[in-house]
Amino acid sequence: MLSVHKSGRLLTIVKVLYISVCLQALAASEDTGTYNYGVFIDAGSQGSRLYVYKWPERNFKILPPPESAPLEEIGSQKSLNRKSPGIATCHPEEVHDYLDPLTEQAALLLESEGLSEDDLKHVPLYLFATAGMRVLAADDQKPLLQSIRKFAEGCPFQYKEEWIRIISGGTFASSPTLAPCEEEGVFGWLTVNYLKNTFSGISTYSTVGALDLGGASTQITFQPPSSQPILQGLFPLRITEDLHANLYTHSYLYLGLTEAQHQHHQRLFSAMDQTSGGPGGAPISVLDPCSPSGDNALNEQHTEYLVNKQGKRVPVWIVGTSNATGCKATVEGLLRSLKLSSDQCLHHDHTDCALLGVYQPPASGPSAVEMYGFSGFVYTWQFFGMEDMAQADLQALDTAASTVCSKDIVALKKYNANLTHPQQTNYLDTFCFSANYITALLSIGYGMDRVNTPLQVVSTINGSSVSYAYGAMLYEVNQLPWSYDSHSKVSSSEVACWIVLGTGFSVLGGLCIVLLVMLCKARGQKYGSSQSSNYTERLLLSRT
Repeated sequence: MLSVHKSGRLLTIVKVLYISVCLQALAASEDTGTYNYGVFIDAGSQGSRLYVYKWPERNFKILPPPESAPLEEIGSQKSLNRKSPGIATCHPEEVHDYLDPLTEQAALLLESEGLSEDDLKHVPLYLFATAGMRVLAADDQKPLLQSIRKFAEGCPFQYKEEWIRIISGGTFASSPTLAPCEEEGVFGWLTVNYLKNTFSGISTYSTVGALDLGGASTQITFQPPSSQPILQGLFPLRITEDLHANLYTHSYLYLGLTEAQHQHHQRLFSAMDQTSGGPGGAPISVLDPCSPSGDNALNEQHTEYLVNKQGKRVPVWIVGTSNATGCKATVEGLLRSLKLSSDQCLHHDHTDCALLGVYQPPASGPSAVEMYGFSGFVYTWQFFGMEDMAQADLQALDTAASTVCSKDIVALKKYNANLTHPQQTNYLDTFCFSANYITALLSIGYGMDRVNTPLQVVSTINGSSVSYAYGAMLYEVNQLPWSYDSHSKVSSSEVACWIVLGTGFSVLGGLCIVLLVMLCKARGQKYGSSQSSNYTERLLLSRT
């Protein structure tokens, strides 16, 4: 005979099985096979990149509505999806010729998905410009943005002015959609954690941090432990009712790789005797330990305009010396100067400050959050042959740089040609700086450990490109209008679910009645047997 404990367990198992079948049927009923699409252009400082995404139609049968996901990237490997240099280098009248190939490519990709010209009118077009546009003077920035919006309005896609904008990062906040804060860093964090499935409505304690390194700016974003208050730089990210997190984030304008290298050259030039120029009035030569030697024939390509001691911008030539030790020392000097360049730190002892007096929760120690680096991190790791980017230790990068950065330009080109991922030759003079800069930025600037660094470098996660663009699109998609279908036609799977539930609970009810009768009968027999035994005992005692 079944015990009460075993019968209870049986009922629980049966109940779970029936509910599981029902939920699977309901989940299947939500996938209607109908999709929406969106076009996204990441207008970065070094170039523009096209992304085309699709997601399930935002027609929901439950409230509050869940997030719209997953986003599938269409045609991500096509070389026509890229355009360089950055759009900030364009004059307003050049915008059409610059962007037209990207939007034409987007239309072709959508046509391959079966969309007609009329369908394109319902596909939103987003163009987010980043630090390359932020650093422009207002007199240059405004007409260029107006020209971009005029072009977008004439495209065959759905247009809204707020979808074509300069997103916030650094000291600017131009977003009408979000609070004035650091959008670029938060979007990158959202990309990494959503693709890794470490950001859900159930729990966010296992999230990872995001480090984005562009040409003009760099961002750090992470969710500190709940025991660590966020005293500044708080971003309350909210996607849906169940999907939200409080993040620390900061974007450093002018500290992307290109702008930081320019500051490095300026420091070298400022330390020189600037009284004499080259022969025949040629630009002054600035010796750079981070650039490869033997590259003097390309000096005209390496001309920069730097500020002399009289405050005037003058042309100079950057001449490489392939000095690995000198490169490390000068770059670390640059970061230390930035570390101590402000007295505006939140704490008087600067213990919780990163660069430029900016507050930052600790990024090292036992409770340190694991960081994921992308964009400029990827190219640097590939150039130094560090293919195991899951173990992105700063000490290992420093060791590799000390060897490679001693090569002249001929040896460096040969080294690059033999790499698994060869880099463009016109960038070969930047990698030694970038390796030393990344090491100094993360260790001196952010306070991360050089050995056993909690860092992974990623270019893709689960087949999707890692950039702030995915997170930006995910956020924007969930701001789009949605509908609640309360009178929708009941699908066959939902009918099956209710049949299963009805039948299941009928069986469970019958089983409960049977078990109850059997339990009462068993207790009755036990009670009757006990009464009979007591009566016999009293009878025998009375006769004695």
